[in-house]
Amino acid sequence: MEHTSNLEQSAPSPVSERFIGRGSGTRRIVKPEPSTAVSEAVTLQPAAPERPQRWLVRALDAGWQLDTRLRGRLLWGAGAVAATSGAALPLLASGDASLISIHASGWLSLTALSVAGFLWAARCRPKLGPWALGGVREQLLDSLRSSLRAVLALAHAPKNLRLSMLSRLARVAGFAGLGLSSALACLELSLGRLAPTLSGACLWGASLLFASQLLSLALRLQTQPPRVDAAELELAQREFPPVVELCSTEELESVFLDPTPLHEVMQGLSSWRDSASWSTAQGCALALQRHLASGCLSQARLELGRWLGASGADGRADLVVEDCVLVDFQIGLEREQVPYVVERLRGYRHAWGERPIVLVVLSGARHAAVDSEAIESLKAPGDAPRWIVAVAR
Repeated sequence: MEHTSNLEQSAPSPVSERFIGRGSGTRRIVKPEPSTAVSEAVTLQPAAPERPQRWLVRALDAGWQLDTRLRGRLLWGAGAVAATSGAALPLLASGDASLISIHASGWLSLTALSVAGFLWAARCRPKLGPWALGGVREQLLDSLRSSLRAVLALAHAPKNLRLSMLSRLARVAGFAGLGLSSALACLELSLGRLAPTLSGACLWGASLLFASQLLSLALRLQTQPPRVDAAELELAQREFPPVVELCSTEELESVFLDPTPLHEVMQGLSSWRDSASWSTAQGCALALQRHLASGCLSQARLELGRWLGASGADGRADLVVEDCVLVDFQIGLEREQVPYVVERLRGYRHAWGERPIVLVVLSGARHAAVDSEAIESLKAPGDAPRWIVAVAR
């Protein structure tokens, strides 16, 4: 099948040389040189026949689709069952409960954790292309690196960022501890005994998972997004050209006395230096969240992995800033991928409305190719850009 995408380049709005802010006088915002080139039509060659997927890959894709349809509730439910049964294991073992109840609690916790791990692996499916084992490995490495950096930055982080990092660290430690202790506890039960240390470890792991949810709730209560008028956000979006080269930092004049969340996000992207260190969109989102929260958006609500739409069918945003700006990451970009990226952005638009969308295109740690002609083809058609493409080369 041949896919054809005719995406016309919208003319970039005139941009002057500085952005005036109330607090600091002049804020530095990225601005590329306006391009007069007209994007050409992108014609895709017929796709190569897809190799037959094995039953495991098909099962992972089915799990990903079901979890997406349920807006992540399936993974959350599996984690809740694992934590509840894991916490009940030491209580049953220390009381007069029957051996059948103790066995059932231990095996239920291990089974629920296995389901949660399966769904997490299914979520490692790349945005473009089928599920692959390499994606799970990259996701795991990025998650471990991000957790380590969170631990190192915890002492000097602002309050909201500290709550977010503590919630994530507690969730990672809770799942790891509960999984290891539940597996060992089931092994002990199979041998006819259960050590008190293992049952206590199950309780600690479950407690960390519950603490993670409490910290997330506290963070949401701490950060209340401001009410920004839709017309104000649209005007702010018009001040930026359709494609922004993040390596070119120039001053931008704005009609706003105070910067909008979009201006703050673009300012943060222009000073973000470790974008090429991450291999996955989730790793990039975690790194950008730390960068924004450590700078101009220390008191803002920065939501990771927010589901869009009533059923999750419109996608899952990598990062949402102040309920005003949606940030999506694309690692590597070739011309044949443009229609699929545009389709993803239009899916976001269906649930996000007219609020700004920023697509950040970068090469990542794998140094994936970024085609300049593909970047030009990503410009949204129409007089006003419906999304901003920020390129980090």
